[in-house]
Amino acid sequence: MKPWIDRKALVSQAKAFVLRNGYFLRKHAGRISQLVEVAVYNSVAAYYQSAGYSLAARNLGPRRSFRFKLSSTGLGENFSYFAARHPASHDCICIFHNTKVQSAHHKHLYYTPDVTVTSKNGSITARLKSGNRHTYIPNGRLLTFVEVKHLPPFPEA
Repeated sequence: MKPWIDRKALVSQAKAFVLRNGYFLRKHAGRISQLVEVAVYNSVAAYYQSAGYSLAARNLGPRRSFRFKLSSTGLGENFSYFAARHPASHDCICIFHNTKVQSAHHKHLYYTPDVTVTSKNGSITARLKSGNRHTYIPNGRLLTFVEVKHLPPFPEA
């Protein structure tokens, strides 16, 4: 595969894409960032599947639908995630979407990456002193995370 593409072919493909998908893009323009996050979440799951892990969707919604966690608020028990197991090594991991991660420096500081990969049983739902509950991933269970950024194209890029 060549590391470049002919300009005429690129322009032609871009025009064809807009003709095919223009209505969808106009209709869902406000949600493009969320759609990109979902695509990256699914790509992380696909990566582990291609590495030999068997995936199982957990905590499914009505009619076995996958409930994506599109914001940082909400309890983990109300959303779906993937659990993956490697048949040879028996390693188990979980892939979460928009779940808080506990800081390694202070146990009450949290960061919310877009996608997290954890060891088995990665998230915890605990009660705060205020009485509210929150879901987080203890820093010792975090394996890796992915932060997604959607930027509109601009000439310098």
